[in-house]
Amino acid sequence: EDDQKMARQFANLAAVGLERSQRQETWIERLMKTAEMRDPKETGAHVKRVAEVSARLFAHWAGGHGLSVEETDLKLDLLRPAAKLHDLGKVGIEDSILKAERRLTDEERAVMQRHPVIGAETRARLESSLDEAIAEGILYHQAKWDGSGYPSHEAIVRIMNALGRPSELVGPPRGEGIPLFARCVALADVFDALMSKRAYKEPWPREKVRDTIAHAAGTHFDPELAALFVQHFDEMCEAHQMFTEEGPVPSAAR
Repeated sequence: EDDQKMARQFANLAAVGLERSQRQETWIERLMKTAEMRDPKETGAHVKRVAEVSARLFAHWAGGHGLSVEETDLKLDLLRPAAKLHDLGKVGIEDSILKAERRLTDEERAVMQRHPVIGAETRARLESSLDEAIAEGILYHQAKWDGSGYPSHEAIVRIMNALGRPSELVGPPRGEGIPLFARCVALADVFDALMSKRAYKEPWPREKVRDTIAHAAGTHFDPELAALFVQHFDEMCEAHQMFTEEGPVPSAAR
């Protein structure tokens, strides 16, 4: 009888957990669709590619740092949605800049660089590990290893304070102060931009992309992650080919 009571209690808790998980997945998909509607030619496929590449890169890092398969899978369950929502703030950028089929002016680029702050300001308080992963992915994905990225540490502190994190726990946007997930997303984001056709550029040759990432180790990118990326570059290219603007590519076609 005691076992039956405990089993019922466990089942009730599991049901609540599953319901919350399903609501989170629905919420994330709706946010992605919202962003995709603003820029359907690029945003949808772009964030899926960034999520896939980020996940593969993190899996290699986890394997080298002794994480178990179970630990890695739990981390990936946080990383993937965070990567998919990294550009959420672009919903607050006007169309004349977001959809410009040319290179942006300095003034327009300054407006575009507000998108991490805009995206983070849409977040509620940090009440779960997923909340934290998403907020950090949004805020830090344009940070650079040498500290020359954006937004500023002051802006990040202000927003994270509003979300409930004390200032002393908010890392600076440089080096290991950048959360690991955001470091993975940053590398995957740049990789996707270089590999993809844009209105103002053609895709770069693979060799040039690989060499650019290798050269940016220790300046733009976490040097350890950049080395792993270059080591597994063919796999990252394969991941990039999984999603197009028309939807997922069937495995037989890849």
